[in-house]
Amino acid sequence: MMRLLEVIFTCIVIFAKYGITEERDNDIFSSITELEKLYGREQEFIQELEELADNFDKTSRQIRHYLRKDKRYNKHMREAVSVEEYVSNPINSLNLIKRTSSEIDKYNLTQIWNKNATTVHIEKLQNFHKSFPTFEDWVGACNGVHLLQEHYQLNITEMSQGIIKFNGEIFKSEHAIHPDELAIIGIAAANQGFYDASIDWLTLAKERYNREKHGGEVFSKDIKEIKKRLKDGKAIHDHYLDRKGVISNEHRCKRLPFDEKLRKKKKYKTARHSNSTEVVKKLRKLVPLYDNSDYTTLDMRDNFEVLCKGESMRTSDMDSDKQCRRLHHKNPYLRLGPFKLEEHSFEPYITVIHQLMYEDEMQHFKNYASDRLERSGHGNGAASTTSLKRTSKQTWLDHRYFEPKIDLIHKTIKGKRATVNESLLILQTDDGWNSYFCQRKFSKPSDPVADNVSNRMELATKFTLYKYNSAEPFQIANYGLGGQYSTHLDPHGYWDKIREANIHGRMGDRLATIMVYLADVEAGGATAFPNTGVRVKALAGDAAFWINMRTGGHQDPLTQHGGCPVLVGSKWITNKWVGYSDQVWQYPCSLQGPFNKFQKFTDYY
Repeated sequence: MMRLLEVIFTCIVIFAKYGITEERDNDIFSSITELEKLYGREQEFIQELEELADNFDKTSRQIRHYLRKDKRYNKHMREAVSVEEYVSNPINSLNLIKRTSSEIDKYNLTQIWNKNATTVHIEKLQNFHKSFPTFEDWVGACNGVHLLQEHYQLNITEMSQGIIKFNGEIFKSEHAIHPDELAIIGIAAANQGFYDASIDWLTLAKERYNREKHGGEVFSKDIKEIKKRLKDGKAIHDHYLDRKGVISNEHRCKRLPFDEKLRKKKKYKTARHSNSTEVVKKLRKLVPLYDNSDYTTLDMRDNFEVLCKGESMRTSDMDSDKQCRRLHHKNPYLRLGPFKLEEHSFEPYITVIHQLMYEDEMQHFKNYASDRLERSGHGNGAASTTSLKRTSKQTWLDHRYFEPKIDLIHKTIKGKRATVNESLLILQTDDGWNSYFCQRKFSKPSDPVADNVSNRMELATKFTLYKYNSAEPFQIANYGLGGQYSTHLDPHGYWDKIREANIHGRMGDRLATIMVYLADVEAGGATAFPNTGVRVKALAGDAAFWINMRTGGHQDPLTQHGGCPVLVGSKWITNKWVGYSDQVWQYPCSLQGPFNKFQKFTDYY
């Protein structure tokens, strides 16, 4: 068993600021589809272990103990269960990552099979082991559980037992959270300043360690270490409570100190007499809606959390003129089959186009992405990094390519005939040739399904999407355990000199976003706009559509948005970002200055 002291020191380093700080390619917890694959590999791995255990007797007891722990493999591996449904529960996923990472070392399985297995078994088992999560992945998953509990204010005791209650629904896991995981979650809570929650997690860890002591898996030194950690945690809690009070923007404590001498202080008299055990509620600093100030992600955190929990911030006056209606743009074709448009905000223009994609199209996108996903980063250019601010994996799918007649642009360039490569460069960079050849007669679908979806988006939004510089390829993303994306703006700020990427020099910045949910999410996972109070629920086939920019090409701060943490479910989305340059001529600018918004989009929709 790995000593708890090593666990604690590792966690202190890992959670220094946002959680895992080392940039890694694995981060298996950041994508549900990756966890599904892990589930499948684990089944094969267990089968190999079963065969290995049958080949020898002396060490089989330890392997059998691993295989039969909590009867988990008997029940989950050999019954017909939905893999996606299993790993979509965060407690199940945490248990899966634990048993394929830290528990393999805990039971010394690598030493056992290296000494006792046949060459064939050793090779197979080692290959599985290399593809399994690392200790850091497991710690990251623990921090993901802490994030979910804190964000949605879930009951810690119930969650430790595998029970999640959210908005009247109950989601049960097949597992309870193990003591070592409870300890790591407690450390993560303390690192974030939630000292009250940290004590609750560590207390549960100590109680579970004591209950499991008879099983032979927990040594006395581990129990001593968790007791020491709990004692130190209470001392830190009392220090902050006595010096800084119950709660601030940087910390949160219980109402009474644990130290008996401190409890006798006069300032705790009211808390002593009421004997209150009520959890202290977080301080809320809500920003007024439709405030054009450039607020940071930290400023908008409370607005974001309120919306993610399903609470309303909008007044009836804000929604009095919003409609759910059929959208056809007076197009005879669309009159026969109009789009279903739900308006959420006019300025900025935020809507939902219901049922924009069909089931087989959504499945095609997910199948395409499944083996191509890579960890999503955040930040700009070389400064892009990975952290728990954005826990997902992504890939890209283009819908078209162009086959122009190259000989048509073999014109004289500075006194000489253009080569094919020079012609292609002209085609991509020269606006005149680009406009001529970026016609549908020269384009071919690189993916017919994606091409159909893009064409449908064109009909719905009236944007041009098929040209070289009209839009980016489809981004497809899958969120993992506690998967989220903290609030951000989609435009990179090209004309604000925030980021000057070549692609935005040609196509302009991201004028609009068309984001389609490729799957329902059982709990959490909505898209929240904390500046406007808009919350879009994750429903398969629905597209959130909004305008990101002002007339002069500048970012609209009111479109700051984020992906709420996925509590239960597998969140899949696809984004189509629309370039500014090819669209702007359709929407006349105001003459009152560059910082005015586009003419109201209700004039066009």
